Amino acid sequence: MWKVQAEASARARKQADRSSAIYEELAEHAEEEREAAALRKVAHEKAAKNVTQSDSYRSSVQAQLMEAERASTEAANLAVENRNRAEDLARQAAESKDHSLAFSTLEARKLRHQDALRAYEESTEIKAQAEAKAGKAKRLLETNSEVLSSAKREVAAEIHRVNAEKQAEKSAVSAYNKAVLSRKQATHALSLATLAETTWDEKKAALAHAQKYKEKYDKVAPVSLALASMALLDSCKFKNWERSLTLPCTQMHSFPKGLLLHMLGSETQIDGMLKFTRKHMLRSFPSWNLTDKVSYLNSNPVAQWAVGCQLVAMDFQVSDEHLLVNDGRFRMNGSCGYALKPQYLLKDGPPSERWQHWKLQILSGRCLPKPTGRRGLPVGILSSGQVNPFVRVYLYDGVTGKNSAKLLHSTEPVDRSSFAEFFPVTPS
Repeated sequence: MWKVQAEASARARKQADRSSAIYEELAEHAEEEREAAALRKVAHEKAAKNVTQSDSYRSSVQAQLMEAERASTEAANLAVENRNRAEDLARQAAESKDHSLAFSTLEARKLRHQDALRAYEESTEIKAQAEAKAGKAKRLLETNSEVLSSAKREVAAEIHRVNAEKQAEKSAVSAYNKAVLSRKQATHALSLATLAETTWDEKKAALAHAQKYKEKYDKVAPVSLALASMALLDSCKFKNWERSLTLPCTQMHSFPKGLLLHMLGSETQIDGMLKFTRKHMLRSFPSWNLTDKVSYLNSNPVAQWAVGCQLVAMDFQVSDEHLLVNDGRFRMNGSCGYALKPQYLLKDGPPSERWQHWKLQILSGRCLPKPTGRRGLPVGILSSGQVNPFVRVYLYDGVTGKNSAKLLHSTEPVDRSSFAEFFPVTPS
């Protein structure tokens, strides 16, 4: 089921990515259309402004044209009046005997008539110019009207396109939200599948542990009650040190290596162990959980001895420095397997400092292997194929961590004295 859910979550994730890409493309297209709409709006505003200016100019030209027509009409009327008056004066001059005054009056009226004609001609020219300007303004108005109509049509089309893009954008956003929801559901399903897989692994490990426990329990043989009352130590579950200190001395705690190393990081836990181990047995054993990388190596037994742990089980299948430290500790009494606790672990209070003087003498070393470098070539080997060995002396204290081993002394290297060419040994 979790594999099917993982495949569904992968498909939903792909669909979400595809929807996100479509949404980004639609967003870019909408941004370009917005910029085009803005440019069209600016063009529409300029066209409207030009139309407004053309309307005002046409109104001005029409006013000038009406003024020219009025002046032309007045000039024509004045010419008719002057012609009638001249005719009357001529008739009166014909009737009159004194022609000098009539001639002077006639000349004056002729001059006024000529002035009126010139004014009429000027008015006619002004009218023609005004009519030309009015025609030009009319043509410009028609052109601007066409531009305005075209701009209005383009703006309407652009508004329709923008609305369509907004609708498409809303659809894309809705699809994106659905894709996000699908992704969340797929992630939730994947987390549930992971949780189910983790639960399955835990139950599988618990089942394997229970089967091993049952196999061990089936191998347990009945023990005589008399022997059990004399020699048996009962293993009880640890809850807290206050309760453990009230238990009988036949009750024993057993801690896996990982838990014990974790407890050694707390001063309260160390103080509880010291008090408990004064009258009770405490045992540590390698962790059975092989998924813990630390379980493949032995832990520092000195740190566990320092808190009073009586039984420290070591993994003899792993040859490391801590196994050598364990072997050296029991060589003090002939490797019989038992060593007495120091006195400071049997009473309250801090341990008292006791100075010890050691004298070490390096006797010999033989069958030393040639170390091999990263490229398969010997490292630190002379031209004759020999190495320069030396000895380092370390002191292991009861402190956990990387600095539990302190270098006390290092001898000088011995040149060309390994005998490695006669006793080839392959390092493990």
